[in-house]
Amino acid sequence: MNARKWRTFASFLLVVVATLSAFAATIGLAMTWLPAFFPDAAPLAASLQKSFAGAGPEDYAQIIGAAFLLPTIYVAWRSLSENERIAFLNTRATVILHCANRYDQLYQDRSAAGIDKYDGRADYNDPSLVSVRRYFRRYWGLQSDQMDFYMADWVDPDTIRSWVFSLCEAVRERRDDAPTNFSKLMRKGWDQISVYHRNVNPVFAEMVDLILEFAPQAADHAASLRLTDALLLEIERSTVDHREMTQRAYSMREYLTQNHRAPTRRVDKRRVERALKG
Repeated sequence: MNARKWRTFASFLLVVVATLSAFAATIGLAMTWLPAFFPDAAPLAASLQKSFAGAGPEDYAQIIGAAFLLPTIYVAWRSLSENERIAFLNTRATVILHCANRYDQLYQDRSAAGIDKYDGRADYNDPSLVSVRRYFRRYWGLQSDQMDFYMADWVDPDTIRSWVFSLCEAVRERRDDAPTNFSKLMRKGWDQISVYHRNVNPVFAEMVDLILEFAPQAADHAASLRLTDALLLEIERSTVDHREMTQRAYSMREYLTQNHRAPTRRVDKRRVERALKG
């Protein structure tokens, strides 16, 4: 029996003992104090004393059975709560796996799209780059969906932090002191599709704008991580009044406080820039 089952069993026994004790105390007080404070209740107290004096095994069995009713209800409630928690975690795992599979497919399609062969001479809207444009529509669509899933609490803080950090690193990616083809093309892809995302997912669009502005300034991985934390805190702060955010089980602020560092109380664009600089 694991620790969780032991705790459930111990809680059940505790509720049984508490119920029996409360029942016994109530009967004892009724027989002792009712006549003292309410003289008219003396016959009732005498009747209780007589009933319990002549009680047999069957009577006590009925009393114990009634006492077990409350613990049974409590255990049923705990079981329902645990089942709900497990269903939530299973759904969360399914969503994360779904996003991971889409990302793996994108990674496999990267070479087929000809991204690494792009020489920068052709215009992004050139017919020869149709596969590149399709690729980045899917790429930014996945990034937007990931943020939607996080806002709906289907992605945990640790996972979204990893995903946004990867996005910052992709924007920051350089080779020979110049942005890589992927970094350049993802910017062009965003410029083309950003109008759509600003209408359907403005929070995500604002985050991407900040990443494209500040990620290239990050000197190293640590700076990218500071930028990631600041961005996620800003998203949480700016959407705190939204109904879907108030229902979140675990906020990014709580996550960073308990696992990494105590975040600042309020984050804005200037604070994001200061966080980037350390």
